[in-house]
Amino acid sequence: MKLKSVKLRGFRGYRDEVTFNFAPGFTVIDGRNGVGKSTIFDAIEFVLTGRISKYGDAKAAGEGVGHYLWWTGYGSAMLDGFAEVSFEQDGKILTLRRSVLDEPSESDLQVIERSFIDQDQAPKDALRQLCAASIIRDEHIAGLSLDLSETDRYAMLRQAIGANDADEWISRANRLVSAAKKRLESSKSDVNDASQQVSNLERRADEIRLSLSGDQAISEAASRVGQQLNSSDAPDILLTRARELVAAREGLLEALTRFERRATLLAGLAAEIEDLEGRRLIVESDLVEAEALLAGLPLASEGQSTLLSAKARELVHLVTLGQRVGLVQSLCPVCGEEHTAESFSAGAERMTELASEIDAEATELAKAEEERSAAGRAVQGLTSQLSVISDRISELSVQITGYNTDVSALNLPADDPAGAAADRRRELITSIEGLQRDIRILGTLRQDSELDAVLGRLQSAKDNLARAQERAGRSRKAEAMAAALFDAARRAGAETLDRRLDRVLPLMSELYQRLRPHHHWRDIEYAIRGDVRRFLTLRVGDGLNPQFLFSSGQRRATGLAFLLSINLSLAWSRWRTILLDDPVQHVDDFRTVHLAELLAQLVIGGRQVIVAVEDAALADMLCRRLPITDANSARRMTIGNSPEGAFAIISDEPLNPLQQMVFRSGGITAGSQQVS
Repeated sequence: MKLKSVKLRGFRGYRDEVTFNFAPGFTVIDGRNGVGKSTIFDAIEFVLTGRISKYGDAKAAGEGVGHYLWWTGYGSAMLDGFAEVSFEQDGKILTLRRSVLDEPSESDLQVIERSFIDQDQAPKDALRQLCAASIIRDEHIAGLSLDLSETDRYAMLRQAIGANDADEWISRANRLVSAAKKRLESSKSDVNDASQQVSNLERRADEIRLSLSGDQAISEAASRVGQQLNSSDAPDILLTRARELVAAREGLLEALTRFERRATLLAGLAAEIEDLEGRRLIVESDLVEAEALLAGLPLASEGQSTLLSAKARELVHLVTLGQRVGLVQSLCPVCGEEHTAESFSAGAERMTELASEIDAEATELAKAEEERSAAGRAVQGLTSQLSVISDRISELSVQITGYNTDVSALNLPADDPAGAAADRRRELITSIEGLQRDIRILGTLRQDSELDAVLGRLQSAKDNLARAQERAGRSRKAEAMAAALFDAARRAGAETLDRRLDRVLPLMSELYQRLRPHHHWRDIEYAIRGDVRRFLTLRVGDGLNPQFLFSSGQRRATGLAFLLSINLSLAWSRWRTILLDDPVQHVDDFRTVHLAELLAQLVIGGRQVIVAVEDAALADMLCRRLPITDANSARRMTIGNSPEGAFAIISDEPLNPLQQMVFRSGGITAGSQQVS
């Protein structure tokens, strides 16, 4: 099974439809960075597996590589985009396509998988593992170089070689361990809960036992309660009635306590009432006098004094104006009558005197009005004082009436009710305390049955605790067994990988020798160590670590030998294609020649080699070094950008083999021409 062609439209950077035809021997592709060389390899993996592994599960701003599988350049989205890969086996062409809207059918995938792999030997998810081993990317070479730690290197080897047959069993064992741990935690919680319940019930049983009284104490308590109740009923009946008696006496005690507080407050009420009565008599007498004074004052119209005073001022003003004007042709300017100078002056004097009399009358009226107003205010103030005194006397009378009612209701002596109430309250307190002690003693009769119930629950709790402890023991054993199974599954997986490494490691060492990463250390040793946790150790010379000796290019050459050996060791694979995406970065020209020689041997051995490089001169060198067995067995193509910016094939041509016979008798044949 070899790769025949890849056809793309609207996939990644390839907008227009483009077809890559591959030769059965080797194909060399060159192009500068960012023109779509790696996209060809991405398309092959995507069509076969539905994913591009080099991106993993990387996310950025909520997006992944799935958002950028199809054309995202200028123009509208291409709903007819697709990626199609064709393979050739014994002259038969097998084609598989994934598009924007459609996925390949399950039957087509099964046909491809049956053609690619040996079903009896293939691991789980064989197509994905086959792509990981056959598509050798620059990222993989860097990852499997010497820069990794020993544990990470082993993990990468395990992933690349596809030795994960035991992954499902390891995953199951891991889930079993998690379930066993959860079950153990739940069992421990049940044990703690059951133990706490046992402790609580034991404490309650001890409390009941301590509170239980003897038969004599119960009899004496029943006798005392019966005497107070004047009853010979059974102890359980006496218990109920004693509680009722305690409640009644507590109510009476509360009433006596309130009465004592009221008696303390009302101790000086009588003296206050007597003082208020005296004050009321004085105020009443003053009120009578004020009312008599108010009645003896003359009544006057409101504002009469103000009106008279205004008239007096107007008359004085008129006289003043008349005097200023004087007689006009013997006529008075005020009244218009004829006067002499003497009569005019005498009239003016009389008018002035009249104004003075009016003003004096207004002053008298104003004084009378003020006296009546003051008398009214005095009457109003005395009336208010009398009302306040009367209200206070009524309030105190109500309190005294309530106090007397309480004295009667509580049946207290009138001569010293407060003292009697205090004596009776002390007697009630003593009585209530005695009754409560007797009630507690009689209550132990019912605690016998409660103790029996608690003891029954305690036994049930102990049985539950025993069962919980037994479940916890089984859970511990189950956890230990699950952990042992998990370790066993991991060991089995490691042993499976070891068996595969028995084939890989010798080939890895041989490929290392062919690539010759280092001029002095020609051999490398690969060793796996560890039981459950595994380590892949690399050593050169006398146990030296090449990680600290080799340059970056030497480390990448070592990683390339590593990956090629994995691909050549896949016994279950029928795919004879090796795809190398820029395998010579940081590798010098000397070791690039060694790589070309190694690839030439692979082509001679029947492998199809497809190499993508950046440098056109390097591509030319590979084309010269790799064998061209016959016409159309090798191709050289260059890819770049179209005038619109999309990826495109710039040149694509087959490589022809050199002539095997140049000189012969009779002339030289070059193609179809004969030269003599």
